[in-house]
Formats: sequence, C-alpha cells, structure tokens
Amino acid sequence: MSDKAKAGLSLVFESQEELQKSLENNVAIIHRQCQEIEDLKHELDAVTTERDMLLCEVSKLKFEMEIADLKRLHDGWYVHKLNCVSCFARK
Repeated sequence: MSDKAKAGLSLVFESQEELQKSLENNVAIIHRQCQEIEDLKHELDAVTTERDMLLCEVSKLKFEMEIADLKRLHDGWYVHKLNCVSCFARK
C-alpha cells in the first residue's frame, strides 16, 4: 500500500486497530452474505423442483382429461351408431 493510500486511511481511521476491526467486520458481513446466498440457492432449487413436479402433475391430469373426453366421444359415437343400426333394423 502506498504512503498516500495509508495517509488517506489514517484520516478515516484513528488507529491501525480500528482499521483492522473495520476490515474484520467487512469480512464477517461478506461471509454472512455468502452464506445467505447459498441458503437462497438451496431454497430456490427446492422451489424449482416442486414447481417442476407440479407442472408434471398438471400435464398428467390434462392428459387424463383428454383421454376421458376421447372415451366419452367414442362411447357416444358407438351408441349413436348402434341407434342408427337399430333404426334401420326396425324398418
């Protein structure tokens, strides 16, 4: 560190001990922030996994609804076809 930089720091900090305490405080703050970032990343991963599972479940339910609709349409078509056949048989 240059003498000019040291002189500037001496204007801000009264002693080397104050400077050291300030640096330690900054390091502690940075460490806490890093830990919080890691915690948030883990939480985000958990939420993302849950979201993906829910999206899969929604897709599965939509598929099941479509299959049920197709079966209902097919059954309705089959009943309609039987009715038509029976109408012709009566004549």
